[in-house]
Amino acid sequence: MPVTPRLIRAIRVRRESNQRQGYIAMDEIYKPPESDLTSGREEQAHRFFIVSRAKLAVLYLSTLGLYALYWFYINWRNFRDATGEKIMPLPRAIFYIFFTHSLFRKVDANLKTRNIEFPWSPGLYASVFVILAIAGNILDRLSFREIGSPFTDVASIALLPVSLLLLLKAQQAINLSLDDPEGDFNSRFTVLNYLWIALGVIFWALIALGLLEMFGVISFAD
Repeated sequence: MPVTPRLIRAIRVRRESNQRQGYIAMDEIYKPPESDLTSGREEQAHRFFIVSRAKLAVLYLSTLGLYALYWFYINWRNFRDATGEKIMPLPRAIFYIFFTHSLFRKVDANLKTRNIEFPWSPGLYASVFVILAIAGNILDRLSFREIGSPFTDVASIALLPVSLLLLLKAQQAINLSLDDPEGDFNSRFTVLNYLWIALGVIFWALIALGLLEMFGVISFAD
């Protein structure tokens, strides 16, 4: 078969096409796995629950500490979804006194993995938080049975801000480990948040009136 100019051009085009495909194949070999990197970033961003400390404080106090149940639940749920560990978030939230140490350790491990320095002792903070939770539960039971009331009522309420400080420290660690130190991603209050706050204000007003009556400051008797 004679070598015509048309055949030569066809061979050159084919050769250049093969070279381009070869370059593309080599680029694909050494190209970083974008999907893996993206999934890694998303996993890191959602590993725990991001919330601003101001929002956490308002919701925790307005719900008389009940917000802690949701806080533990959403942290464990996010951790399960991000890591694939076979855990049940709801039981860990309900019985959080048995899993507080584990959660705080995982937060601290995330900080260390990312080489982030943070001044706290997760074991100590978890221990104090659990002790306060148990003490608060005991005081609530005593108050319900009118044992030591109103002092048990006051003591139970006094533990709330102390427990909150410990939770805020843990939240600060979480936000820092997820590249959102101020928790800007979740700093706005939702309609449901405002509903809980409104109910909390009513509860606090009733508690205040009850304590004032117990101490004889006011009286609702005829």
